[in-house]
Amino acid sequence: MKKMMAIIFFVGVLIVTSCDKSSTEPEAQIKTPDEMIWIADTLKRDYSSISLVPQDLKVFSPNDVWLVCDGDISRGLLWHYDGKIWKESNLYEDVGDVKIFAIEGNSSSDLWVGGLAGTKSFLGHFDGTKWTRYSKEFNNYLVDITKDNKGNFWACGMNGLILKYSNGIWEENYVNFNLNSNFMEKSAFFNILFYNNEIHLLGLKFWFGRKDVHYHVKGKFNNWAIVDSQTYNDYRIYKFGYGGFATIDNKLYSYGVGGIWKYTGNQWQNIFKSDIEIINIDGLNENYLLAVGLSNKLYFYDGNSWSDKSTIVNNGNYRGFLRLCRTDGKYSFLASLLTDIHELMVMRGN
Repeated sequence: MKKMMAIIFFVGVLIVTSCDKSSTEPEAQIKTPDEMIWIADTLKRDYSSISLVPQDLKVFSPNDVWLVCDGDISRGLLWHYDGKIWKESNLYEDVGDVKIFAIEGNSSSDLWVGGLAGTKSFLGHFDGTKWTRYSKEFNNYLVDITKDNKGNFWACGMNGLILKYSNGIWEENYVNFNLNSNFMEKSAFFNILFYNNEIHLLGLKFWFGRKDVHYHVKGKFNNWAIVDSQTYNDYRIYKFGYGGFATIDNKLYSYGVGGIWKYTGNQWQNIFKSDIEIINIDGLNENYLLAVGLSNKLYFYDGNSWSDKSTIVNNGNYRGFLRLCRTDGKYSFLASLLTDIHELMVMRGN
């Protein structure tokens, strides 16, 4: 996770020694989920919308958080938390009718979101005041955005589309999955991230009436290679998770049906077997991991074993569907769709 602390100091006419005292406030400590104090915030959907579904979370600091949502209308898609309240971004007012699925940035004054406008791609940039639409549209919509170690942004989407942003320009690239037009085959990338000096992607080839094929692709612009692939099977035997990829403390993980896997450099190793599909993971390092799954499940790994922490989020008031988690060990954020009332809940732990 990429971080940028936004700290506001309230300063009066005080002597220098009083400033020293204000800096002695205890630093947040690493805590297990059980040790954290959790607060739940409910985000209200627009009156004309059916529901809000959490899609992506970007945490710069505990007081600077962005949440991307999916809905049936172009309102309530992007929210910002300033440490006190959640407020809907002015994305709709600035750029109009769009859908977004991913967010990435250097700070809250340098953000990119990706999604679709009509049948084509949408890329929007935020300078801290106003959203602007990137001038060029691509023929396939976008699903995910990431950033590499040189500060270049990358995006991926339908039909093998990969974009790279550098020097103010988004350039397009495609990976050919040898689609068979007779079977109306389609392809998509729905996860992109930077790991070990290369871009890694989770891809899918699908077609009606046949088994889906999932791909692990890596490389650089104009130079891509398929690392591994697997065909969906009915025996629940998987090489890697096809729910998504994640990088945690310079290590690559995948997750989905069957649990969680860690990439060893040449193969995937299953580190958590689960009958519940894992929807998202995050963590501080390989000895501090959070995972959320179907049936509103929350799991924690402490370096020795995995434990079920679902009682933290299952308070009995509403049935939820956990979809996102972010943590640095000191602060945690969980985003859940409340299926009973079709609204969205964010739980903040510290």
